Amino acid sequence: MKKLVKLVPVELVIQLILWSILAVLLFWRWRVGMTRFFDVDEFTHLHWVAAMARGSRPYIDFFTFFTPGFYWFFMPLFWLLGASPSVFIASRVVALGIFFVILILTGVLFWILRSKRFSLLPVILLAFLPMPYDKFLEIRPDNLAVLFGLAGVVAQVWALVRSDDPKARLAWFISGFCYASSMVVLVKTLPFVVAALGVTILDSNLICVIWDRLMKGKPVKFVFLQEHKLFLLGLAIPSAVFGLWALTLGNVGQVIYSLTRMPLEANTVGHVLIMEPHLFFFGNPAFYGGWGITSALIANHALWTLGIFVGVHRFLTPYISGEGKKKRVLAEVLVATIFVLSVVGYVNYFPLKHSQYLIPIAIFIAFFAADGLVLAMRPLERRFGKIAIALLLLVGAYVINQQTVLVNSGKLLLSNTKQMAEAQELKAIIPPNDEVFDIEGRMIFWKDPYYICCLPIGIFVNYLSRPPQRLYQVLVDRKVPYIFQGLTNRLSELAPEEQWVLRTYYEPVVGWRDQLWRRK
Repeated sequence: MKKLVKLVPVELVIQLILWSILAVLLFWRWRVGMTRFFDVDEFTHLHWVAAMARGSRPYIDFFTFFTPGFYWFFMPLFWLLGASPSVFIASRVVALGIFFVILILTGVLFWILRSKRFSLLPVILLAFLPMPYDKFLEIRPDNLAVLFGLAGVVAQVWALVRSDDPKARLAWFISGFCYASSMVVLVKTLPFVVAALGVTILDSNLICVIWDRLMKGKPVKFVFLQEHKLFLLGLAIPSAVFGLWALTLGNVGQVIYSLTRMPLEANTVGHVLIMEPHLFFFGNPAFYGGWGITSALIANHALWTLGIFVGVHRFLTPYISGEGKKKRVLAEVLVATIFVLSVVGYVNYFPLKHSQYLIPIAIFIAFFAADGLVLAMRPLERRFGKIAIALLLLVGAYVINQQTVLVNSGKLLLSNTKQMAEAQELKAIIPPNDEVFDIEGRMIFWKDPYYICCLPIGIFVNYLSRPPQRLYQVLVDRKVPYIFQGLTNRLSELAPEEQWVLRTYYEPVVGWRDQLWRRK
């Protein structure tokens, strides 16, 4: 064995194994991302992007409770490609690019805090994790927001760990800018911002000032360091841009309502249709390759269990993880606190626990699971040498490849080919200047006649304290030419008045059954 180790550069073999696993996983990510059908949420978000690209104002002209950063980011695609179905594929390419950047940032964070040698390990685990595999590939604001939030974490951790570097101040500014940008994309990244602000306060002497004044009566001067000012400046710039933009919409009250109270009202149904936090951790062909207990489910749950255990351990012992150095301890506190806040928020506070809400948690699961594996491999390497690590990674590579093929082969059968063909057919059927009441979201090339589109309006509109005009009145008064529900069956959820208008004034288009309706 020792002669073999001398002849073969085992460390090089270890790195080649890691890079090979990652290459296979990225190949499958790209293949599934380019092939997989478009989820109804993807259509919804692209529909709102298209509306903004045409000049419509969110919150004022159309219903949405998302901040606008995601729509600003994707609008150039519509300006470049116009009313072409290729915009769907182009958007999926951008979504994949966002995920690949998230992978890079995850590896960089591990490099800074844990191990340069195994910095690919959390990247591999995140690229492999069956839950929530598909959601990382979809066109949704969650991924872009997490990208900015994670970039903020990396910058702040680097600034703390490398506090003596002249570039640390710039890193503080970048971190603040990225955190605020993530909130402009999606407010679900609030745990990132809360933890970052907490760590910034701990890095200052504010706690000592408060303690000395309250407990000892000493008038200690508060020192606000330059890097902290730059951090707040970074937070302020995207926030100010959003605030000024909101003023240009002409109805700040409606903007505030749409981003605060309205989401709570619209999600009231979540208190009726209960979604348990463990819902997506049972056997499910979409994520685990089959019903019941599958090998992919076991692999997923093993990584999630390890990640949660190590993450909580790091949260409770940051002083040990940070080797007693204040700045490094704060870096540990930052990462572990974001993880814990994200888990607590998902379990206790999100009324609708959809799988995309697991996106930020999954990143830290991969990080801490890799952390635990590296800790476990150290005594193994001391005992048996690097060759043992190489053999262990080979076994891991086999398991990961086997499970990836098992889970994702079926997803290739559920392709977007039919959806793209239908998009072309719809463009041939519906004149470009006609209005379409779209309750699914796919009709991004036509203007909306109604304030709300792309959502199951029938199950939440009655909960809104500022309800829009009744749908049946709009359908009758504007003589809306087309209604589209796709495969959602959301028309069946509408009020009796809307159902009567549908039966009286509309008929299904030949060949589309009840998916597309035309005015008689």
